[in-house]
Amino acid sequence: MKIKIAHTLGPKKYDQRGFVLPYVLVTIAIIAIVGTLAAERLTRMSNAVATLQDQSDARLDFINAEAEAIFTLMSSRSVAGGFDLNPAAPVRTDFGFFAPDGFTPISREEAEAIPQDVWLATFGTRISTSGIEPVYILLQDVRGLVSLNAGTPDKIGEILSYLGASGNRSANLTARLMDFKDEDNRRRPRGAERADYRLRNMPSPSNSPIRNFHELRAIIDWAEFLDELEPGTLEDMTTLGFASTLHPNFMSADVRAALKISSDRRDGGLNSSLLGSAEIQSPNPTGHLRLTLSRRLRSGQTLKRVIELLREDRNVELPFRKFWVYEKTVLGNDINADNNGLFSPNGQELKHVVSTPAVRADTR
Repeated sequence: MKIKIAHTLGPKKYDQRGFVLPYVLVTIAIIAIVGTLAAERLTRMSNAVATLQDQSDARLDFINAEAEAIFTLMSSRSVAGGFDLNPAAPVRTDFGFFAPDGFTPISREEAEAIPQDVWLATFGTRISTSGIEPVYILLQDVRGLVSLNAGTPDKIGEILSYLGASGNRSANLTARLMDFKDEDNRRRPRGAERADYRLRNMPSPSNSPIRNFHELRAIIDWAEFLDELEPGTLEDMTTLGFASTLHPNFMSADVRAALKISSDRRDGGLNSSLLGSAEIQSPNPTGHLRLTLSRRLRSGQTLKRVIELLREDRNVELPFRKFWVYEKTVLGNDINADNNGLFSPNGQELKHVVSTPAVRADTR
């Protein structure tokens, strides 16, 4: 006997062909959105990697440029207004003129026939092309900067006032700087000593010279003031060196304006054409120099690094010391050269930072 089993699989399914097209379109839309987001993320990651690589290359270029500049300045001779990079430059002494070896005497006529290759310490710019991209190096004698360690309170106060601190605030900041680095714990008017720092739960004053610009933030009220400035603004006008002597020749326009020094060229202005003039003679630079290195990035910005070099010619084991000032990225073009990067604004070709080959005029 055959038994028929009834099919109880439920009602007949509807035809789903009408839902296929919307499903496909939604799927395609989701894939497109995910792909777009992934592409954007990949682009951002690629740009970030390229930026990091560019900055890494720039810092390698800075290392090469620093080495070239230090070698050049250590092997050159100090002359009026800067350093003579010509290896054949004669040695001028009170006893006459000598060959570069310092022993062989030469005549005045022969010495004057040897051309100079002077790297001006009054913001003279040279170029280093040994890296991936050119690095521009600006040279300045530190006597054009106000020292926060050796400068007088009135000079420091004038710089702070120029940077936006009011009269009372400038006086307060200056007094607290002086109290922070002096050796005693006696509080001067408007100043702050150990008890004032304890009340604010701050570390006590170091009672020693400022070692780096970041240490200024440890002084009462200085951190707030520095936060109001663009990075590097104070550093561009001051130094932590211990030379208190200032000279107008080596000052920037901002320092001149802050100290209310006339820009009259008769007082030894910054015009390099005055070098060697009978009426105006730029002084010989000291061994304490500031180097400002600039290098363009692929983003169109400029990476800027500032260091100071202290020559110690009598110290054979440690002939120089290098001090870090700051490094920052500048929006736009902050390089003192034209767009092709090989010429200065006046159209003259920038000289290389490394000493040129020995140049000696034919005196026959």
